[in-house]
Amino acid sequence: MIAFIDEIQPTIDQLKSAYQTLASTTPEERQWLWEAFGPKLTEANTAFLTQSDTLTSNGTWSRLLKPVLDRVELFQ
Repeated sequence: MIAFIDEIQPTIDQLKSAYQTLASTTPEERQWLWEAFGPKLTEANTAFLTQSDTLTSNGTWSRLLKPVLDRVELFQ
């Protein structure tokens, strides 16, 4: 299980970096992003939450993954 955490850590870091980049946009730029990619961003957020809920429904996985997944902030 620890190997799995190590394997997904780069993905978590990429998500966190992407969120930080998106969060640093101006309100006008953010509006353009939502107009252009809103459905895809919503779909990605929903898919991420669904997968993380599925993975953390198992007690063992929850203890291991929850601290990592809690570091991901979704684009709003």
